[in-house]
Amino acid sequence: MPYANHLYYEETGAGRPVIFIHCPALSHIYWRPIMDRLASVCRCIAIDIRGHGKSGLRDEPWQFTDIAADLAMLARHLDLRDPVLVGYSSGATIALLATLRDPALYSGVVAIGAFSECCTMTMKAKVGLGLLGVRLGLVPYIGSNVISTNSVGKAHTQAMLPDARQTSPTALRSFLTETLRTNFTHRLHGVRCPVLLVYGSKDDWMHSYYRTLHERLPLSRAVFFDRADHRVPTRQPALFADAVAEFLAGLGPDPEADLPLVLPADLHPGAELHQLHP
Repeated sequence: MPYANHLYYEETGAGRPVIFIHCPALSHIYWRPIMDRLASVCRCIAIDIRGHGKSGLRDEPWQFTDIAADLAMLARHLDLRDPVLVGYSSGATIALLATLRDPALYSGVVAIGAFSECCTMTMKAKVGLGLLGVRLGLVPYIGSNVISTNSVGKAHTQAMLPDARQTSPTALRSFLTETLRTNFTHRLHGVRCPVLLVYGSKDDWMHSYYRTLHERLPLSRAVFFDRADHRVPTRQPALFADAVAEFLAGLGPDPEADLPLVLPADLHPGAELHQLHP
């Protein structure tokens, strides 16, 4: 099984490297339906975050900055050139923090349902309920619920279940605690790579976070998926994969070709580009 130090990863495809980052109680298997669709256009690498799936050996508290360090370690371990980060929910928040930690390392971010701080009552309530569940010993139930509501079907659910049972209560507590305490809104201007913000049109409680990110990120575009909620990758996997492929194409040539990175003209600082995806 492939490991970079303590970090398990799975990869497929060839081309520009793309690292996929899951949210609490999931694992690398969450991304398989997307990786299957993108393997022909990029090198897909999905990780298990500390305390999740096959990276569950280190049962100790961590911060989002520790996961950002893990991503940099993985990129260097695999000798990746200009990797792109794709993160889901709090995984997207980690991706943005990673670009602030290592700005020269990454060439782009796809951020699905991202936030730079937890500042709404809805999110605080959801995270608070999760922390209560951890304290009550309900981590297996939380994992099963997250998986059943974030799969593309029964087979995908069954594939994710074994890893869900490996989720560490310490890791889940770390994920949720970090969600509450993280605030880097004042640093968003320092994200210098292009960012594709992805939200569901029905994900109303996250739209205020979108506005904050889009206003403050220097190089951002946004795609709203019609009739989708927070779970865009598994609710509209084909359309989501198409959006990622289009974003990658806009970044310029494959870095393995030894050519300079060329940014499209519409990604100038402060660009206002919104799309409603069919």
